Amino acid sequence: MVSKEEIQKKYTDLKNRILELNESYHRHDISEVSDEKYDSLFKELIDFEKNNDFLDAENSPTKRIGFSPLDQFQKYSHRKKMLSLDNAFSINDLTDFNKRINPKEKFNNLKFSCEPKMDGVAISIRYKDGFFHSAGTRGDGSIGEDVTQNVKTIQGIPLKLKNFSTKDPKDFDVRGEIYMALSSFNELNEKLAEKKFANPRNAAAGSLRQLDSKIVARRPLKMIAHGIGFISDESYFESHSFMIQQFEKWGLPINDLVKDYLSINDCESYFNEISLLRDSLDYEIDGMVIKIDDLKIQEEVGLNARSPKWAIARKFKALEVTTKVKKIIFNMGRTGKLTPVAKLDPVQVGGVTVSNATLHNIDEIERLGIQEGDIVSLKRAGDVIPKITKVIEKKSINKVKVSPPEFCLSCKRKVSYFEEKIIFSMDDAIDSNCFSRHQFQESMDHFVSKAAFNIDGLGAKNIELFIDKGLLKQNEDIFRLTTNNLERLPGFAEKSANKLISSIQRSMDISLSRFIYALGIKEVGEVTSKNLAAEYQSIEHLFFPSPERLIEINDIGEVVAKNISVFFSNKKVIKKIKTMQDLGVNISHEDQISLSNEFQEMSFVITGKFSKFSRNELKGIIESKGGKVSGSISSKTNYLVLGEDPGSKLEKAQKLKIDILTEDDF
Repeated sequence: MVSKEEIQKKYTDLKNRILELNESYHRHDISEVSDEKYDSLFKELIDFEKNNDFLDAENSPTKRIGFSPLDQFQKYSHRKKMLSLDNAFSINDLTDFNKRINPKEKFNNLKFSCEPKMDGVAISIRYKDGFFHSAGTRGDGSIGEDVTQNVKTIQGIPLKLKNFSTKDPKDFDVRGEIYMALSSFNELNEKLAEKKFANPRNAAAGSLRQLDSKIVARRPLKMIAHGIGFISDESYFESHSFMIQQFEKWGLPINDLVKDYLSINDCESYFNEISLLRDSLDYEIDGMVIKIDDLKIQEEVGLNARSPKWAIARKFKALEVTTKVKKIIFNMGRTGKLTPVAKLDPVQVGGVTVSNATLHNIDEIERLGIQEGDIVSLKRAGDVIPKITKVIEKKSINKVKVSPPEFCLSCKRKVSYFEEKIIFSMDDAIDSNCFSRHQFQESMDHFVSKAAFNIDGLGAKNIELFIDKGLLKQNEDIFRLTTNNLERLPGFAEKSANKLISSIQRSMDISLSRFIYALGIKEVGEVTSKNLAAEYQSIEHLFFPSPERLIEINDIGEVVAKNISVFFSNKKVIKKIKTMQDLGVNISHEDQISLSNEFQEMSFVITGKFSKFSRNELKGIIESKGGKVSGSISSKTNYLVLGEDPGSKLEKAQKLKIDILTEDDF
């Protein structure tokens, strides 16, 4: 009889052999054995696990074949915010970036790390004690979607880090990009009978968001690791270049085109090299990312609200094509602003079909000298937004100057009427061309957007469809939709209808700040909405507000105060809000910022290890009370928050006579 020890040894040897074969194939594109041999070994591993339930198969390659389908994705909270990048479109932009981060050459011999900017899906993967723990998409930067089961099926991502030791950090988040190789994308599209993907990025995003991870396991997804989020030992990585080396040592996939340079001009030269390589790569890139290599300097340079100051994306020139302007129309936005839009002969730009392009305003029309019938040059600025850059050939028959209408051609109301209107319904819409219809549709787009109700799957096309079919006549109708309503519509079946209804139901638990933002009050954005929520605490307290109290709130001036006061003093608005609550909308204050300004304009530095709070939790408490958290001690520091094993920061704080706090003070 074979002992458990012998079975365990054979199993471990077989598992390690398959892991080696996977690494050769998925990271180095080398097939060491035939497909038949690999399949035979894999089946043997499955049989081992099936027949010996004492084996620990948690991180086995067999776990990559997928799990039972999910009903929906859970939320994934990022322990450190996932930020975007600012863009540079020229060497001048890079020079300005260098001046901002290194004024008067403050940092000597500043080194930069450069790497291709992958055109994929941003991902954060948590490793705990060297083992894969969980994974989440970027989402809004703070909250994403939990795609743990799906990411676990991606072959190139290690479930157990190689060469991991007790000296390595116990808990950290690897940041990277999930993508699909061009060759794999073309093969996948050939297999798909219907609904082919427009480009590799869409294919990667669509695959990653499958509710059935068995489908994901069959999709040829890959990942490149390029950064770190939360890390339990913040001093572990001294530089970005060391981080990449360590990633490779651990078996994480990295880009082999990462290089270091000592000047911005050298970075630009490498960008030009990458540009020439672009067409020969088997994956799509849309530029090159440049980062300060030294992590301590990164921390000192700091962050903006949406992006790090220490990194920038040098973008390729936008792809450009020519097409014909069929018509110029004016769309009415939710605030009553008219925007000219060029209707174009459909044309492909970088894998996307474009048939509309905004002309922004009358000044832009006059600058271009554009008229209906003209042949124009069209590019996707930043590879995303279609933009007309110039008129190539004048073909216009009608020489009448393009000018905005003074009134709606359908209902004959003046444009000024729509500028003052509070939009909650389609009541004023005469037909589908009426400005009231446009305005309501734009207000619904805003109402369900990520920063508002965040109803996943309810994009502009579906909103337009629901309005056309008479299902949406006022905002709250969105909460009256049923699966029976949707199943009769084109593009919907039972599964997709249930999915959207579930998304709507989840959205009905909403924070006060997001609800205020969703209402679309003129000149009230996300920041003002949060400030209002912090001041008033509940939606009922906001009814009939005095302009005098509103003006006292940070970020609110006389004009905005008047807009808010008029809006929440309107009895129709109050009735609409109460109707939404009756339909089940639950408005809470749970995630709003603190009313306290206890630490207003004070600077804090956190150092050491803590037992009651994580460093991020302490940072959140300080910022919620108006304080700022810095990474280094200076004469401007007000307090040092001290934990165990503080290091050199304590000594520096004592020399500068900076007050010391502990976690007990919070």
